[in-house]
Amino acid sequence: MNRARQVERDEKGVGEETADKKPETQGGGGGLQGAAESAAAVNQAARDAGGPNKYVPPSLRNATGGGKGDGKGKADLQAQQEASLRVTNLSEDCREGDLQDLFAKFGRLQRVYLAKDQLTQQSRGFAFITYNCREDAQRAIDNLNGHGYDNLILQVQ
Repeated sequence: MNRARQVERDEKGVGEETADKKPETQGGGGGLQGAAESAAAVNQAARDAGGPNKYVPPSLRNATGGGKGDGKGKADLQAQQEASLRVTNLSEDCREGDLQDLFAKFGRLQRVYLAKDQLTQQSRGFAFITYNCREDAQRAIDNLNGHGYDNLILQVQ
């Protein structure tokens, strides 16, 4: 008997069943009706994408499903990575504050991450510097790549 209901629901579509049901309570049940309408909108977006049971990621759903539908959910992450620099050949005595002082001359820093050993808290010899704009990052590469710092020659990429 349960199998027959399952097949019937699959053929009918989950969103239609949810939208057809009305909440039993009147007055205080407005939240249930809103949730059913929202679920129906998401299921409609899934049907539009190719079938009643096909998963559609939130970044690809249309405006009724809650997303933009442009498929560019991580576009900002790519722009951020382009303004990130990898600095290698750092001494063990290097600190984050030292790097902030050195790299802040070329533009506004968004983030400075110095890789440290978990036990000794000493530098592991590399760091990541993130600028707010790519021009500042390029200026830092041009000026600091091959620069001598703490008796070592920095490599900035």
